Amino acid sequence: MQATHTTSRREELEENMREDLIKFYRKYYSNIPVSPLVEEHDVPLTEFYVQPPLTSIDIQRKFGHCQEFPKKTSIHSYRDVFFRGDGELYKDIYITANAGVGKTSFAKKICMTWCQAHRPTETLEQTFKSEDINSMKTFEFLFMVSLRDVDTSICDLDSMIEISILHYLARCSRFSRLDLEDILNERTCLVLLDGLDEWAHPTSCVRGRRDVHATPHIPARERCTILTTTRPWKLDVIKLGTSQIDRHIEINELDETSSKELTSNAITVLNRQSLPDQPKTVEEFESATSTLKLDNLRYIPYILLQMICLWFDGKSIGRTKCEIYTNIITLTLSRGLLKIENKGLPPMRGQNLETTYEIPPCLKSIDICKSHYEVLIGLAFLAFKKLFSSKAERNLVFDRSEVLQVISEDILRFCLEIGFLSQNKDYGLVSGRRSILSFQHKSVQEYFAALYISSHNQDIKDDIYKVCDTLPAILEMSNVFIFLAGFSPATVGKILQTIGETLSRDEKIEYFRNSIINSKSYVPKQVECWEIMKSWQRMLTDSVQEISNSGQSNAYLYIEDLLIDSTISKETCCILKLLTENNTEKIKSISISECRTPEEFTDKLETLGLQDKHSLHILIIQALPKAKDLHRLLSGSVQTLTVLILEFIIFQNRLLNREIMEIPSETVSILSSMTNMQIIYLRRGIFV
Repeated sequence: MQATHTTSRREELEENMREDLIKFYRKYYSNIPVSPLVEEHDVPLTEFYVQPPLTSIDIQRKFGHCQEFPKKTSIHSYRDVFFRGDGELYKDIYITANAGVGKTSFAKKICMTWCQAHRPTETLEQTFKSEDINSMKTFEFLFMVSLRDVDTSICDLDSMIEISILHYLARCSRFSRLDLEDILNERTCLVLLDGLDEWAHPTSCVRGRRDVHATPHIPARERCTILTTTRPWKLDVIKLGTSQIDRHIEINELDETSSKELTSNAITVLNRQSLPDQPKTVEEFESATSTLKLDNLRYIPYILLQMICLWFDGKSIGRTKCEIYTNIITLTLSRGLLKIENKGLPPMRGQNLETTYEIPPCLKSIDICKSHYEVLIGLAFLAFKKLFSSKAERNLVFDRSEVLQVISEDILRFCLEIGFLSQNKDYGLVSGRRSILSFQHKSVQEYFAALYISSHNQDIKDDIYKVCDTLPAILEMSNVFIFLAGFSPATVGKILQTIGETLSRDEKIEYFRNSIINSKSYVPKQVECWEIMKSWQRMLTDSVQEISNSGQSNAYLYIEDLLIDSTISKETCCILKLLTENNTEKIKSISISECRTPEEFTDKLETLGLQDKHSLHILIIQALPKAKDLHRLLSGSVQTLTVLILEFIIFQNRLLNREIMEIPSETVSILSSMTNMQIIYLRRGIFV
């Protein structure tokens, strides 16, 4: 009888918790903004969200075969995300995506699907796939934790759930920590940890893990699946073994179809709220942006929505990433001032600080920005101080008291009213409420931090170098440097040159330059190094692109290693050429792989101007070069080359097909005269 009563109580408690969780999620996670520019444009996720393409990038090990590369497959349903081929659940899933691609919206959509699976709402039936509903029925409980909002002293999973979710449920006093532990151990649960890149492990942790890049403490549980979203750089630095990642899925940028769908959804909502009698069309937006070189930006949801709002208001979108954000800031400021005026509040009496600061050209030409530059530079100081803080766990969300140490009460009040800063909703217990502030989006904070650097570059370099002391740490700030390229090419050139010279001592670069590493490596450390080096190169090309599109003269950016594979288009090669021209005698390593024909190899080589380099230490060729191209590459660096890897391969349909190529006698003579050569790796299929 006692056992029956206990079972009944347990079932009632679980049902109450599930019901409260659904109410909580539907109240706070069911909406997403069309744009942070205007609060009133907050719409139901179910009628607005567009699923970006998903790709599994799980590594398939087939040593000794040509197919030695990560198996990339498209993800079409939640079953593909959560279930193995044998029907068993994955336990540790990592979802990676760049800033603004929609990691949080993806997590919210999973959350809403789970709610619909357990408490169906008839009006929403058509907005969910039946197979996704069936998949989410598998999970008896779902706990979604926004890591950016978690108290920075907490680093274990159960405490995160208890404090950030259970304490805010309608019947919170009924649910104990013991109840939570029982559910996580005995029921099939899904835990969504959103934003690992926006969280840092507290250095005060008493469990011996003082590395800020360590992951939360998660107990081993048989029936619990953990899905973590993060930006790619974070996954690179937390150094998880392959056994710690069951599933790695990438949220790709929108493709043409999903971009048009999101554009259509946004314009439909904006028409309904603003222009019901004179609706604008998707075709008009496409026509207005067709001449802009922004194809890569229109596939990032956050950026695309800002562009739509700017166009909808008849404003200039901008030619570069920096200009787009400047125009967004301008629109936010002008709309915010109108809102303040309509409320009858006193305006912020800003100062024109044109004589005090070197105002970047993209802001200097805008009167409203000049007249409120005191506010903008105050925000810029806050953004920089927090991003480049030694306390990494506090660089994205901050207590009100911390903010007031940097900007005045008047400026803070103005920024909250305008919408530059947001204050988290206080929907918890009175005793647990805190005023937590943040920028509307991490990329907005990065924009403002770059603005501050461009105005104070002589005074703060030590602060930058102190934080950017390793390659992963630099990549964490990549957006800041790209924005800085738009503000001040000369400043970003000087900073990256100093950083680049320091990087010669970075352990990952040393390992890269002293190991046989190529794009098809499968040793975890080699994979990590390769991806980080590619990310460094991508940051440099994005910076050059920003400078070029803004019409400014090209700045000197430092590069020593070139990695050319199938992801490097002809257009990217043209951008890379601007880098190689300025570093002719500094290029230390070249890797060329995944070319479909010898002609493609020649084309990339000529576009980049790499035929006659005289400073190479490492040359990796996993392609089929023409004999004359191979000869020129080798003859230029007879005295410096120490590592040579040759694999004659044609890359077709994502498969590596080995080819036979005879090396001419004159090229063999060059090889025999390389007195500094330490490693030569020739894969079968090469005849001399």
